[in-house]
Amino acid sequence: MWVAVMDTIFAKGFNPDSLAFVPYGNGAKFEMAIRKDTTKSGAPLNLFQAQVSYDVYLKDLDKQQLINLKDTQEKLGKYCGLRVGDIEQPNNNAGNWE
Repeated sequence: MWVAVMDTIFAKGFNPDSLAFVPYGNGAKFEMAIRKDTTKSGAPLNLFQAQVSYDVYLKDLDKQQLINLKDTQEKLGKYCGLRVGDIEQPNNNAGNWE
């Protein structure tokens, strides 16, 4: 028996187009990218990345805390926000939240 994922995960009437929007982000959208590649063995490789900056999703945080958080991330050479996936470096489906 097959069941549609939409019917299983989301309530009836849910609009999947709303997934692109950052919750409580005043209409801001996640930055998303995809890339198709091929592994050394010739297998297809589909990569994706979704991200949102701290300035968008932590905008209500104390301004100094936000400045400190961004400074720390920059010193570590990390993205200043929330990111999942990577279109540059496949990781064998291990996952990579940043």
